[in-house]
Amino acid sequence: MRKSRILIAVGPILVLIGIGLVVGAMLPAEFTETFTIPEGNYYYAFESTSILGLRIEGEFEVDGLLETVSFYVMTPEQYDAYATTGATDAEYSVTGHSASFDVSLDTTKAYLVFEHGLLWTLFSQDITITYTLHGTGLTGLVAGVALAVVGVVLVVFAVRMSKKEAMMAPPPAPTSDVMMFDQQKPPGNP
Repeated sequence: MRKSRILIAVGPILVLIGIGLVVGAMLPAEFTETFTIPEGNYYYAFESTSILGLRIEGEFEVDGLLETVSFYVMTPEQYDAYATTGATDAEYSVTGHSASFDVSLDTTKAYLVFEHGLLWTLFSQDITITYTLHGTGLTGLVAGVALAVVGVVLVVFAVRMSKKEAMMAPPPAPTSDVMMFDQQKPPGNP
């Protein structure tokens, strides 16, 4: 009986946590990153994923006053070409010291890519980006659904277990050791 009560208590908690994760996966997620592109022919890339298409908005700024970078938002195919050949075909691109962006994509995965601006490969560059992802996060959605399903299964299992335990339980013991009998009344007493 105790095990089924524990499962009945844990199951709804898991369902609620799962629902929270699913709702959280559908809300916009904001990130702030500060990173360094080392000197030389290097770039820095972030991968962003969603299961229903993706919208990315934000802004970046290079730490040095006159420094510039090139910034790209790429689909997986464009990023693969960039990583292997250096081709800079992108859904969005800008070169500068700072910029704001708002890009909507039909893909479920996008890459945010930074590379040194012209002549800045001789120096390392510090960049800060703040961006918001609009879309549905796959990890939160899968984890939330999984927890909710496990919670429901635990409750169903616990209810079945408690019914089985109730059927197998011995009858309740008497509450007292005293037994009462009807007394016969002596004749003539009402």
